[in-house]
Amino acid sequence: MSTYYRLSPEIYFVKGRKKSALYNTLQGEIIHLCEERTRIIELLDKMPFEEILNIINGLSKTEIMEFVRVLKQNGIIRKYENKAYIDKLSLGFPLFMQKHLFNKPAPNLDIAFIEVSSTCDFSCYFCKNYPIKFGCLGCTQISYKKRISEELWLEILQEVNNLRCKTLVILGGDPFLEITSLVNFCRNLDKFNFENIFILTHGINIATKKSRNLIKHYNLKPIISIFLP
Repeated sequence: MSTYYRLSPEIYFVKGRKKSALYNTLQGEIIHLCEERTRIIELLDKMPFEEILNIINGLSKTEIMEFVRVLKQNGIIRKYENKAYIDKLSLGFPLFMQKHLFNKPAPNLDIAFIEVSSTCDFSCYFCKNYPIKFGCLGCTQISYKKRISEELWLEILQEVNNLRCKTLVILGGDPFLEITSLVNFCRNLDKFNFENIFILTHGINIATKKSRNLIKHYNLKPIISIFLP
């Protein structure tokens, strides 16, 4: 006997370019799904669970069974002996409006502004006169205790890339002052195909050998930003 699972009526499945999410419209909860678990949810509506176990790559059968067990335990999916059609729960909005709201494609991100440092050796007008130290064009002087690791930068850039972003703007402070943080960030750029990478700087430190090598290797485009009284 075959086993079928269906999403509960209040659960909406929204698929992005690679990853996806399950939205619980009654409890307001969101469950993020990786690429393999996205594939499982897609197949649950098409075939018996026993067949799914044999065609999912990237997860073992034990992992697939545990994933489905947790979903069933939390009321996300329901078990059926036959292939059933389950109409979605409608709360407030007509069904045709829900389809319009939930089935939009993932948006594109045109430009991503990424702050890799918070150190600057200048005292421009904006930073000098405002205690919170938020300067012009995103220049920031704040003391952070914790730094972002190279691995986390890779995850951030992967998410930006998934949104089909082609232009990055690297901000500081002056990123060239914290050259180690900048190098850790730039090491991941070769893994993607960004078309334009701008870097905001006051320009004093771009003449050092390490800075020039970074600019040349990663084709960085410096933007000089300085505002002295």
